[in-house]
Amino acid sequence: MCYLIAGSVPTLAQGAHNIVINEVLISNHDNILDEMGQRHSWLELANKTYSTYDVRGMYVTTNRAVLNNQMGVADCRNLMSVIPSGDERTQLHAR
Repeated sequence: MCYLIAGSVPTLAQGAHNIVINEVLISNHDNILDEMGQRHSWLELANKTYSTYDVRGMYVTTNRAVLNNQMGVADCRNLMSVIPSGDERTQLHAR
């Protein structure tokens, strides 16, 4: 006699809600230089999950106007900066 035991394991999909702003530098006078030797404001994102997450194509902004439900998608995008594709830094490693 042969028995087959089957079951399912619930899994949780990882999503953007697992990506948090970890650190922000507004006035970069003596910190990190970019590839052109300039100092810009920057923010650090952290991945709270146990696997790598790619943030390319996500948007960031400091403009609260994007929270207006009456504003169209195209208008909101104009007020935000997109995280570029093709950069290895968009791969956020686990934890």
